[in-house]
Amino acid sequence: MTPLRTMLTLLLLVVAVLLAAGCAENKVSLIPVTSPGPVTITSSFPRDLPSGYWIKIDPIVDKDVGDVVAISSMTNLSIDTVVEVRIITAAWHPKRRDNITEVPVIGCSGPANVTPGMNGINYTSFIIQDTSYFKPGAYLVIVSDAKENVWENTTFNFT
Repeated sequence: MTPLRTMLTLLLLVVAVLLAAGCAENKVSLIPVTSPGPVTITSSFPRDLPSGYWIKIDPIVDKDVGDVVAISSMTNLSIDTVVEVRIITAAWHPKRRDNITEVPVIGCSGPANVTPGMNGINYTSFIIQDTSYFKPGAYLVIVSDAKENVWENTTFNFT
């Protein structure tokens, strides 16, 4: 074997070992030019995918009233499926009669299209531009598809 082929073979072997080691952790460390140190990015790809249809809402950080809120999720629903996104006061519960007068329902809802992703993992996105009418407190986010009887929920706070 020529020295060039030996070098290429060793290089490929080192790359393969490095890639295999990196895939186990699913983390990437980047050092931006403007950053004083490393930045770690962790993928939010779901590790244990359920059988059947599913939706996984990305984490939503707490917001100030008036901030734009972006709600995104991953799903295995078909492309162009329309899901319903609802944001309501978390204290409200439809089965409690006392909520009718005690807890006003504040929120909004609307459709979001499932857009293409990779390897059967697709995406949805829903933007709330005007949140000035929300009150401080906890809110429940529900992303659902009634046709496939699948839904997911999460919460976040307005301060």
